[in-house]
Amino acid sequence: MNRGDRFNKDISGTLNYILFLVWPFAALFFALANYKSTVSKNIVWFFCAFFGFTFVISSEGIDAAFYRDKFIYAYNDPSIEFMSYVLNEGSTDFFINFLNFTLSRFTDDYRILFLTFGFLFGFFYSRNIFLLLNFTSLPLKRYAWLPLLLFVFLIPFWNINGIRFYLATHIFVYSTAHFFLFQRKKYLLIALFAPLVHFSFVLCLSVLLVYLLLGKRLWIYLVFLTVAMFIYQPSLGTILSNLPQVSGAAQDKLEGYTYLEYIEDQKAAVANASWFLYLRSDLLSYLFYIVTAYFILFRYRELRYSRYAPFLIMGVLFLSLGKFTAALPNTGRFISVGFLFFAAFLYFKIMEKKMGYWLKRIMIIAIFPMLLFIIVEIRVGINVISPGIFYTNPLVAPYIEYNTPLSYFYE
Repeated sequence: MNRGDRFNKDISGTLNYILFLVWPFAALFFALANYKSTVSKNIVWFFCAFFGFTFVISSEGIDAAFYRDKFIYAYNDPSIEFMSYVLNEGSTDFFINFLNFTLSRFTDDYRILFLTFGFLFGFFYSRNIFLLLNFTSLPLKRYAWLPLLLFVFLIPFWNINGIRFYLATHIFVYSTAHFFLFQRKKYLLIALFAPLVHFSFVLCLSVLLVYLLLGKRLWIYLVFLTVAMFIYQPSLGTILSNLPQVSGAAQDKLEGYTYLEYIEDQKAAVANASWFLYLRSDLLSYLFYIVTAYFILFRYRELRYSRYAPFLIMGVLFLSLGKFTAALPNTGRFISVGFLFFAAFLYFKIMEKKMGYWLKRIMIIAIFPMLLFIIVEIRVGINVISPGIFYTNPLVAPYIEYNTPLSYFYE
């Protein structure tokens, strides 16, 4: 690149940052349209932070309302001590408690807390998306758009409503993806940070350890997934009787998630939820089983030596984990982690070479379950997205109350 091209590139990047301050949504649009630009991933990152500031707490029953109340309580109690609050008050969620305590010493505006949530989530979210986009210099192929969009919408930025698990998810995916693609072992150290954000990622690290121990023994994974999906799913009693005993706060948290009354409440919530919230996950599970069986049965040798095989294997392990623990509440979230790895695998394989006859047919079948998942996820998101995110900017946002979600206009 000559000096003139570099100058023009710098000017273009600067103008995009200025546009973000004036009209963030337009800056996001141009960043995605010019995704090869070096500033594009930062625009997506900053947009997530801006969204956090405008986040609409549309119901007192969502997680965000709890985070808000806990933040305001910490601000109003100056007697709280740092160590006791971070290590004891929140039990196992050390990092979020650290943020809560630190920010509450300076302000009682909970929007600053959610701005920070968006900023942190947006960093790993944007880096994961652009890791896929920029991994190859080739233009996006026609069939690659679908798994890419699925990757974007599987755990999107409005999931800061449940910040702990979903931030930990993108941290985990970020670290393992860099390890798989570039063999940089130092990135595995980042994965060790995920359990500090959500304690359940100790289990995710165990899944990673299983892969590191077994390697690319593909037939084992296919059998494991087949059993988990079609043959045997342990009952609640079997799972509870075989849970490990841990100590301290982790045991308290584990008992809270396996308390029978809590489990019954979660079952009731599932029974009252819209059918398509669960159909979308089931359809994707069957789709990715087909993908797994196809590659192992018919493209075994290619997969055995593929640098992208770890993504498929991790998808299999997390999907199997979610199915085996389906009797417990909230373990379905592990399936969404597996879906991220599956979507990344499909994207990489489609971009890598010619797809072949049968993979094209599989992708045609995939259109409905993938689009259904994306559409339903957007419908979930409009409950916490303010219309103001499309036309306001960070300069005026502190003076605006973002209290009305997009769902108000939908209903």
